[in-house]
Amino acid sequence: MLNRVAIALTLFLAVFLAGCSDVTTTTTTTPGTTTTTIFITFEASVIDDSGNIGYNTSLAIGTSVEAHVSYYDAIHQDLKYAENTSGSWEIRTIDTNGDVGKNSSIALDSSHKSHISYYDLTNGNLKYATNASGSWQAYAIDSAGDVGQNPSIAVRNNIEHIGYQDALNFNLKYITNRTGTWQATTLDNAGAVGSSISIAVDRNNKAHIAYSDDMNFDLKYATNASGTWKIYVADGSGDVGRHVSLATDSHNKVHIAYFDVINRDLKYASGEANSWNFKTIDIPGDVGQYPSIAIDSQDKVHISYYDATNQDLKYATNKNGAWQVYTVDDAGDVGKYNSIALDTSDKPHISYLDSTYFYLKYAEQRK
Repeated sequence: MLNRVAIALTLFLAVFLAGCSDVTTTTTTTPGTTTTTIFITFEASVIDDSGNIGYNTSLAIGTSVEAHVSYYDAIHQDLKYAENTSGSWEIRTIDTNGDVGKNSSIALDSSHKSHISYYDLTNGNLKYATNASGSWQAYAIDSAGDVGQNPSIAVRNNIEHIGYQDALNFNLKYITNRTGTWQATTLDNAGAVGSSISIAVDRNNKAHIAYSDDMNFDLKYATNASGTWKIYVADGSGDVGRHVSLATDSHNKVHIAYFDVINRDLKYASGEANSWNFKTIDIPGDVGQYPSIAIDSQDKVHISYYDATNQDLKYATNKNGAWQVYTVDDAGDVGKYNSIALDTSDKPHISYLDSTYFYLKYAEQRK
């Protein structure tokens, strides 16, 4: 009789917890740091459950805390977009012309209009979509060969900057409309580079790009901060640099989250040019794939990433001083293709794939 009661209670708790959208997490600190237990609550919800959806998500948050998400519809091979400006999620299909929308990246301008870079697999083009004029327009901005894979977009002072891969030559390319027309430049053609790319533009309107060296397995970094483009090896210690994400802070310092393939760890680098500080943020298990980084108003770091061992979405931050690691969502296999953005209160919001049901999910910190 007691066994039946225990089983019934276990089943009740399993069903109850599965229906909960709030995930309360505690922290585990990295070795050598002071252990602190802090409770924060994330609310996790489904944005789009229309089937095989939510790949290559990219998230931007406006000043009114409205969310904008671009992502790939694998069934229809389309670029999709979701936003909750009205208070509820509204979903649109932006581009249906061929197999489009992989590796999308989104950014907002000063008028809260969306700008999305993405890959056109059918034609091998880099495409760009925006609603800046009031209605959505999508068109190719680089069609010179098989280009446009792994694009990353940044907007500063209403000027777009995109880093992307020339997959025909395995080069790193950069394109901007700073002069009023799109102008593309090849930045790095040394070997095979660019399977992972992330761009940010600092307060001096200088671009910073972290990317993978796929021949030497290094983390590389390119910037025009000095006035001309320069290339550096940021981390050459083993097989690193895959799954990169870069952001700059208020002092134009560079912060990069990336995956250490050999040790299966989440790594973090901060600095500039040839001067970098490194830290391993999360170690136990196979952690650190699909990292996404954001810097808050106090120049504190926030990173979302995937825990492949437990198939969870995780989050790390040093906002309270020491690095602290949290599990945000553990309901099934969740957390791949995640993207993090902060609101005006420096609270994290994360879009990501639910690989159990192939839904697009969204988590935001409540307290």
